[in-house]
Amino acid sequence: MIIHEAGLRMRYGSRKITRSQLEFLLDACTWPTVTVRVVPFEIDEFIGYAQSMLYAGGPVPQLDTVQIDNAYSVDFLDAESQLAQCRTLIDSIARITLGPGESRKLIHTLSQEL
Repeated sequence: MIIHEAGLRMRYGSRKITRSQLEFLLDACTWPTVTVRVVPFEIDEFIGYAQSMLYAGGPVPQLDTVQIDNAYSVDFLDAESQLAQCRTLIDSIARITLGPGESRKLIHTLSQEL
């Protein structure tokens, strides 16, 4: 999972609820199938991507699907050219994220600040 620091700092409830969400995310970081990477505010190379995107891939690449959420609907992409663009975007963002350990430290710090 890649998340921008802004998404971690935004509150959709009380401080207690937000802290609980961050602590759950920290717990999820310990699961063997979960890797959390954060794009910090300091990164100059990040041009931004304002939509939530879920890339569901598996052992049969022809079945890969991307779900993009926007303000009014959900779009599903499955054409190879669309999937290739999404993979390129994910790869470029992944190169500028904090490592898993640094990401956990930042999430922990943010939860303590609440």
